Amino acid sequence: MWFTALGAGTICGYLLHGFVIKGAKYVGIFDTYTWLSHPLGKVAVSLMAAVAVTLMCTPPVRRILRSVTEPEMVWAFRQDVSGRTRPSSSSRLPGALP
Repeated sequence: MWFTALGAGTICGYLLHGFVIKGAKYVGIFDTYTWLSHPLGKVAVSLMAAVAVTLMCTPPVRRILRSVTEPEMVWAFRQDVSGRTRPSSSSRLPGALP
């Protein structure tokens, strides 16, 4: 289905939606437009939020923000320069010296 591709990008929507919410509060959208606190306004805000998060999950947005939302972690998994690998803490026996 068409929404399966959006599911792969949900991390973007999850990480970015807070910026939209905080930005709206900072600008004073909810204070300026008091009708947003009424039931019909809440429905409108919910629909706008659903559209915004859906747009955040699209491939172009994911492509642009990939370095921020899915950074390369090569530095965290570097091989030992000497060629020797140290045993991980989980592979050592309990009570063994490092």
